[in-house]
Amino acid sequence: MGGNKAKVIKRWMMKFTNWMELVLSVFMVVVLLLMIIRMVLLVTPEAWTGGITVQHILEEALEIAIGVEFIKMLCLHTPGTILEVLLFAIARHMIVKENTAVETLLGIVAIAGLFAIHKFLLVSHKEMEHMSFKASATVGFVNLTSGVDIHENNDVAIGDYLAAKLREKGMEVKVGASAYRRNYMLRVEKMDGENITRVELVYKE
Repeated sequence: MGGNKAKVIKRWMMKFTNWMELVLSVFMVVVLLLMIIRMVLLVTPEAWTGGITVQHILEEALEIAIGVEFIKMLCLHTPGTILEVLLFAIARHMIVKENTAVETLLGIVAIAGLFAIHKFLLVSHKEMEHMSFKASATVGFVNLTSGVDIHENNDVAIGDYLAAKLREKGMEVKVGASAYRRNYMLRVEKMDGENITRVELVYKE
């Protein structure tokens, strides 16, 4: 009984944090739109009259770019988006600040390190080709870990979702039965009697 309560609490905490991220993302979008409007209305006339430097304009633009990448990071939850935020932050520091030779060198090394991490340590979803999930895993968890966008309530079990889709198409729920989408497909990997126990997600080119 206590285990069920703990699962319910965890589920509600996940919902709450997802909503917090959504609210924060919307707030950031509003702030960035206001910054862009301010930049157009205030910075552009000063640039026309020569009352502002290119460095100041770059600083404003890079701040907005970092904000955009931060929103993407909140929405996508992928290591790649985190690296992009760090890349823009380092680039901003190197471009708009007056750095010593050592600071510039460290910035170059940091950017090279980020590119190396992206190339050699991160595995893209296409390179992974397929992933396997327990049928009890939620749609929200599958979306988060695989990078796909299954349009369904996040709390629905992926096994139940796949079974429902197969029945909608008049297909038998059995091992190997698949439901296709634009860039991925869900396949019944294992069953226990009439119940799906594992679901395979296969990426399509």
